[in-house]
Amino acid sequence: MPPLTVTTAVTTWEFAPLVSVALAVLAVAYLAGVRAVARRYGTRPWHFPEQLSQPRTIPSRRAWPVARTASFLCGLAMIAVATQGSPGRLRQ
Repeated sequence: MPPLTVTTAVTTWEFAPLVSVALAVLAVAYLAGVRAVARRYGTRPWHFPEQLSQPRTIPSRRAWPVARTASFLCGLAMIAVATQGSPGRLRQ
């Protein structure tokens, strides 16, 4: 095993099909959920008219925060790097 340098850290990858498929399924399921929330609730997912006597004005926002989706996908990417990238190779 070569010593860990910037070059080897970026270029040393070991493909793990099971992990890759699991991460892809999680990403697709999460994005499908985000899309379902956007379709069902539009721009205000926390506004349930049947629970309110009178609809109130709620500032228009996205149905699901983009930062939350980005954080989830970055977490999946970190799992991929940890299990298939150079940290995963160094465990051997």
